[in-house]
Amino acid sequence: MSTPDTLINALKERYIPGQVDRRTTYYFHVDDHRYTLVLLPDRMEIVDGKPQAQADVVVKCTGDLFRKVFVEGGLPGPLDLARGRFKTNDPDGLRRLARVFRK
Repeated sequence: MSTPDTLINALKERYIPGQVDRRTTYYFHVDDHRYTLVLLPDRMEIVDGKPQAQADVVVKCTGDLFRKVFVEGGLPGPLDLARGRFKTNDPDGLRRLARVFRK
């Protein structure tokens, strides 16, 4: 089974440059792990921990849901949302994120 560290780092290899036109930050709290993804027009950076400034999009979820949504391309179920296993401040930002990675 892949760890959150492995899954986050795999995203960097799947990043498609040119899909964003400005710096955009995503903060992920996955189980006990915290990561900041910084999307730039020409590259993506991964930083351990919280961002120094407010992130554009914040996601809190379990490792299983992270894998399901960001690796397999699935969606969290209604019970995942109702029980707080998947939370975000910007659902539209998550949809934009899905477009910047190769399948």
